[in-house]
Amino acid sequence: MHYLKIERCEGFQVINMNWNRDNPGFRPETFDIVSSALRAADADEDIKSTLFFGVPRCFCLGSDVNAFVETTDLDALSDRVLRFFRSLINAKKPLIAAVDGTAIGLGMTMLCHFDAVYATPESTFRAPFVDWGLLPEAGSSILLPEVLGHRRAFELFCLGGELSAEEAEQSGLITRIVASDELKPTAINAARHLAKAPERSLRFTRDLMLQNRTKLSQRAKMETTIFHELLCERSTQRRLKIMARASRMALAS
Repeated sequence: MHYLKIERCEGFQVINMNWNRDNPGFRPETFDIVSSALRAADADEDIKSTLFFGVPRCFCLGSDVNAFVETTDLDALSDRVLRFFRSLINAKKPLIAAVDGTAIGLGMTMLCHFDAVYATPESTFRAPFVDWGLLPEAGSSILLPEVLGHRRAFELFCLGGELSAEEAEQSGLITRIVASDELKPTAINAARHLAKAPERSLRFTRDLMLQNRTKLSQRAKMETTIFHELLCERSTQRRLKIMARASRMALAS
């Protein structure tokens, strides 16, 4: 799994998503590995948060659509994806993201579950699920309208809209815009700060802020079921094959 590297640091863990042309996004095994890493962090009293990095100019393009097109067992794939969503929704430790460049599809919607998100000025955020013949996932059909408002979320989901880093900051989707050379230090400093924070105070405060986890888990299950149905449609399969070629070209450039 050379494209996914998990490191344990002093007081936090880092998940490096080293995307490349052959591995442009989340594959079935990626969902499992990240889910396991988040559960391990929850069970480890020495880990206070989890920090996610992408590669320069690409935080995450979402799922590797080739994996969705090529799989012969969509039921098993849906189960793995839902476990991943639940690991995000139910994470006991804070999640931090350092975004540089593109965050699209799952790469954007997963950020709704993060506690701190730092992004470079060049970063962009897209979730054009309807254009792909699919629908929002990870509970984002609840969370994104709450953050952005119905009309802006509708534009992203249904009209192919895009958020700039400035718009994402103004809406509250991200914590703060930082310069490219300050992105990694800023995210690491946040993780170090949390590592030193009073544990019970941090846990109780965060838990009180996240009161809708049961509702989100139920919505994520509903979204995954419908996502599965749409994924089986031939027209969706054709769209995804076109997307797969575009994703590889983007990471090769």
